[in-house]
Formats: sequence, C-alpha cells, structure tokens
Amino acid sequence: MENTPALTPLLTAVAAVAGVVAKSLWDLYWKRWETLADASRKTRLEFLERQLSSFYWPIYLYLQKNNVVWDQLVNGKAFDDSIRRQVNSQLHLTFFRQNHDTLVKLIESNIHIAQPDAEFESILLEFVRHVTLYSALRDLGHENIDPIAFNVPWPNKFFAAVEQRLASTQKEYEGLLGWTSGKK
Repeated sequence: MENTPALTPLLTAVAAVAGVVAKSLWDLYWKRWETLADASRKTRLEFLERQLSSFYWPIYLYLQKNNVVWDQLVNGKAFDDSIRRQVNSQLHLTFFRQNHDTLVKLIESNIHIAQPDAEFESILLEFVRHVTLYSALRDLGHENIDPIAFNVPWPNKFFAAVEQRLASTQKEYEGLLGWTSGKK
C-alpha cells in the first residue's frame, strides 16, 4: 500500500491519455461520418439536378407549350371556320408533330434518369405509343384518322403525372439545398 500515493498520479495520467485518445477517435468517427453524409448529399443533389434538367423540366415545358396551343386551338375563336380548319391542319402537321417527336426523343434518351415507377412508366409508354401511331398514320397520308380509332387515345394522365413528379423532385432538390420555393 505504500505505492498507492505514487500510483494515483500515474493512473490519473493514464486515464487522461485514454480520455484524449477516446475523444480523438470519436471525433475522427464523426468527421468521417459527416464526410460520407456530405458526399452522399452531393451525389443525390447532382442526380436530382440531372433528373430535373434532362427529363422533368424539358418534358414539362414542351407539354405546357402543347397545352397552350391546344387550348387556343380548341377554345380559340376564329372569324372564319375554314381558316380555323386550315390553322388546325397546319398546327397538326408542323407544331404538334414536332413537339411530340421531341418529347418522345426526350423520353427515349432519358427515361433511365427519371427512374419511373410502374405507373409512370406505363403513362410514358402510352404517350410514346400514341405519338408513334399518330406519326405512322400521317406518314401514310391518313390525315383524318387519329390513334383513338385504334384504341390508342391521348394519355390524359400524362401532364398531371409529369407535373406531380417534377414538383416532388424539385421539392426534394430544394430541400437538400436548404431552399424553399414558396409553394405549398
């Protein structure tokens, strides 16, 4: 027992060193975890940005353009019905076909980026089928036959599905950036 007073400072020193080592190891662990979390966040941000810039925003904007022209065509007032029919025919030959072909190309080249669930993939493929049949009919000179005659109607859920996925992807992206879009 006579060595006890000499052991106390030694044990205190060993405990202090052990505490410093434990704290250092803990700090290294958390620094590594934060580094991995930051890398994971950065990777997710880059992926979401690619989804938005290469798929959702371009498709959404082409569909908006399509909707504006279609609404004007259907709801617009022309002073002469024959002029309206001519404009309708010209829009179908030039605007709608080009717009839809561009949408199909975007879908075909970037569907892997969207990583669609089964429902969204089905809607995308309905659109591709509709446009493909529409183009084939026009190429064959059938100007007055639409895909619906072959039970391939316009996919009415297409715009809403794109809009919903765009909004949720944009929200996640802004959330990871710490932004708020102001939308509810």
